[in-house]
Amino acid sequence: MNHRASQSRARPILLAAALALGALGLWMAAWGIVASIIDQWTSGKLWEYLQINGRGEVVIEQVHRGSDMTFRNTAGQPITDPTAIYPRPGSSLPADDAARFQGPLDWPQRIVSFEDDQTPRNFWYLVREAQPNGHNYFVGYNSQSKQRIGYLCLEGFRSTPPPMDQQFVLSTQKVGGVFAGNYREGTQPTNYTYPAEVGDLGTAFLVSDAKLFEVNFKQRSVQSLPLSGEALSVAQAYEPNSASLNSGYKREIAVRTSDKVLILDYDGKTLRTILIPPELRGQGFDAYAWWNPNAVLVTDISGWVHPPEVYWVDNQGQIVRHEKVDLYVNPPTDPRLISWGCAFLMPAPLIFGPIMLIDAPLADVLNGRQPAYAAALAHWWSAAWPALLAVCVLGVAVGIYGFRRHKRFSEFGSIRWAVFVALLGAPGLIGYLLHRRWPATEKCAHCGTVSPRNRDACLACSAEFPLPPTKGIEIFA
Repeated sequence: MNHRASQSRARPILLAAALALGALGLWMAAWGIVASIIDQWTSGKLWEYLQINGRGEVVIEQVHRGSDMTFRNTAGQPITDPTAIYPRPGSSLPADDAARFQGPLDWPQRIVSFEDDQTPRNFWYLVREAQPNGHNYFVGYNSQSKQRIGYLCLEGFRSTPPPMDQQFVLSTQKVGGVFAGNYREGTQPTNYTYPAEVGDLGTAFLVSDAKLFEVNFKQRSVQSLPLSGEALSVAQAYEPNSASLNSGYKREIAVRTSDKVLILDYDGKTLRTILIPPELRGQGFDAYAWWNPNAVLVTDISGWVHPPEVYWVDNQGQIVRHEKVDLYVNPPTDPRLISWGCAFLMPAPLIFGPIMLIDAPLADVLNGRQPAYAAALAHWWSAAWPALLAVCVLGVAVGIYGFRRHKRFSEFGSIRWAVFVALLGAPGLIGYLLHRRWPATEKCAHCGTVSPRNRDACLACSAEFPLPPTKGIEIFA
């Protein structure tokens, strides 16, 4: 009997919860469409991107609706010269990703695929442990026979899986510690190739235990390249062959150590050394235009978290110029604006609270915006507490309404339904109102209380309702 009673009490709650979530989904979808229409009519600009041209100048690309693009400089003046607009790729060189990513990697992040240009092609996969600083090795397969070729590790090629002490150790979460002419995260190899001037499809470079390694897939060999310092990260270097816009790029790599950036050719020969200013040694940055007298180092180039900062650095490692660039980023990243927007879209304390106090801080930690969860929580709490208070006040208000309404219709379950409505807020109230048919009500002639007529007596005073007047057509058994 107790089991049946608990089931009978749970069914209405579950039905109301399903209706509440459905109402919330419809609300969010409807306002998403409205917000998109408003944004389309009120803002002609979608996004701005910071780029660096071959002369080491800042170019801001503005993406407008209809895929139209314009360009400006940091002073807001338009740029129309094609040679000034043409951007040059940079080399992303993090200082240390290991401290930023503390959780286990997802499975797609644990496999990076490569291919060489042999006939038939061979596919090589970098297989990684779940931990960001875990052990890694390469395994190769023939594209036609599907047979395993073998493994590549610290000691080179072998036909059996390498032991742990012969595997690479990568500290980065993504492919930032690996460069090759052709790679992608995931299990499927790429089906396109870069021009030969950009990179060698049969070669990869990676940083393992502060050492730089060259992995040659065609020769099936691994060698350590000597450096004047411990390596932190490696990336493709994009020095153009000439000033011509379509001249192609030289076969070079950029390697970051604790105090310098080394530009190397594929044989490991140092072509240029860029001294890192002390102000930037603990930060990740993108390196550009090092073939000019002053190299360009850019932090936070996307502008999603902080405005990008551009540093022009001379051969002695001195900052000769520094500029902070404000970009238009859509959607806005102001946490106060985000919190109020989420409060409007999700007016339910049980949903809004965990998103603001758990999900948003964890996302900041995983994306490197905050060093630890405590700091991220303090950041979001200072921004979101007014919106959270408003959602909680709304929840309490509709909870009180639900309690008083349920007391009019039943002598049982009022507190349970009040808690349900208060936790789910406005969507919870909708689910509560729609989860059942509500009986008609009538004012009690004895006590004056409005009481439901699905019973013979008043719910408040227990006085029996009078029988309806007879019409002379009744049949009494």
